[in-house]
Amino acid sequence: WVSTASTRMILYLLHQIESRDGLDLDQGIVIWHDIKISSEPAPGRCGKKGVGPTKVILDGVSGSALPGQFISIIGASGAGKTTLLNHLSGRLIANNLTKTGLIKINNVDST
Repeated sequence: WVSTASTRMILYLLHQIESRDGLDLDQGIVIWHDIKISSEPAPGRCGKKGVGPTKVILDGVSGSALPGQFISIIGASGAGKTTLLNHLSGRLIANNLTKTGLIKINNVDST
């Protein structure tokens, strides 16, 4: 993964908060940047390649969670809320998903 300017900006701002508020960036911080998840068509019978278009579930989702914050994830049915939470928590969602993006937990890459 290649670091982007926006990821560097998020980390810079968190370091500013750390120095100002005494926040420890190595404890309890989750950052996700440019998360993209899409599903490939399910394979056909006898191992044939799946037919149909790729469906984009999440496209460029970014955010962060600091210790003590209460965060709500809202959206319409089928918007990808559960998919995002499953991906952030490391759960295996499905075998036919393509996942990209950066997830840092306690300032350590976990992608």
